[in-house]
Amino acid sequence: MGLETATYITDLVSTNPLGTDSKAQGDNHIRLLKEVLKTQFPSLGSAAVTATAAEINLLAGGIFDIIYPYTSKEFINIWSNWKIYKAKEFKFNYRTLQSEQAALKKLSNDSDNESHAIESIELAMANGWKGIYPQKIINNGKQNNKNGLSYSTEFQEELARKIQS
Repeated sequence: MGLETATYITDLVSTNPLGTDSKAQGDNHIRLLKEVLKTQFPSLGSAAVTATAAEINLLAGGIFDIIYPYTSKEFINIWSNWKIYKAKEFKFNYRTLQSEQAALKKLSNDSDNESHAIESIELAMANGWKGIYPQKIINNGKQNNKNGLSYSTEFQEELARKIQS
């Protein structure tokens, strides 16, 4: 049997190489596997993947359905870390997208800005807390615990649709 062609993992034929294939083709099969893995996972680079299957599944379960109050990679990453922390430390998972969305909305309302929200999540994990409790920021002698920002009508409507579905 000749060497198969593949671009992605799903293109690989699990029965190849056949026992009757030439041993000289073994290096070609190994190179094909390397090419497929590099194509399938191009952004891993030299970073090791240390997440368990359960953690990866936890992250994949709804990441595209949630509306994040802040859309930077840093915020989405810290939120994902928060969910893993809650699962490992307290055996807690958001049971619905609506409950996770409500938690994000509360965090946004209780934080002054994205940086404050990220610091609050990091503080909660560092202290072993079950919840996120944004610290009050003192500005000119006044304590502030709200972001004072208003959401766009489009964001509010999209959020309402997601929560109701």
